[in-house]
Amino acid sequence: MQRRTLQWVAGSAAAVVLLGGAAFGIAQNWGVSTDPGASEPTPTATRSAGADESSSDEADPSADPSVDPAQVPTTGPVEGTDPADSTVVHVEDFAEAPPVALDQPADPGDKAVVSLTSITRIEGVGRAIGERSGPALAIAMTVRNDSGAPLDLNFVVVNVYSQSGVPSVELASDPNVKGYSGVLAPGESADATYVFRAPTEGGPVKVTVSHDAAVPAAAFQGEVTP
Repeated sequence: MQRRTLQWVAGSAAAVVLLGGAAFGIAQNWGVSTDPGASEPTPTATRSAGADESSSDEADPSADPSVDPAQVPTTGPVEGTDPADSTVVHVEDFAEAPPVALDQPADPGDKAVVSLTSITRIEGVGRAIGERSGPALAIAMTVRNDSGAPLDLNFVVVNVYSQSGVPSVELASDPNVKGYSGVLAPGESADATYVFRAPTEGGPVKVTVSHDAAVPAAAFQGEVTP
């Protein structure tokens, strides 16, 4: 009785071994890990050595022995592209006719006769950016068109300079200002008034009036009476 029992136990153990082997074979065929502690496989990106060499060659043309190093473009500065070359601006002074006295008419050469009718010392009012209220000169003038063609007054520019040539600041927002504009017909006259800060230094002043960049500016010079 004991012998038959041992034979049955041995047969059962053999069957278990066979079933376990079959299960292991199935697991291997389906790619399932038989290790309970093993984690799922993590995919990793691989790159062949040939790909690395190809990328390196494309990034560096000089690595190709067939390329002449002298023909490889460089990233250094290019001649003639210095930023300083494009930022330097040379401004030339506009031409001026010989100055006349403050109370004399001036004809710069195109028969646009300019006369300063008065220069009055006032307390100027500055309201715009860069303007500052203070002692100023209100300069009234007349332009007479003695030519036979219409005279464009939209580009009239007036400047005031001290004895040493320092330009005065224009007070364009002062209530006394009445600038030129429009077109002046032949034989007609037009009046205007411009206000500038009075020069801080004493001595004569110079007033220039320009209506066309192609024509010298009319110039006046002399002492301003108190």
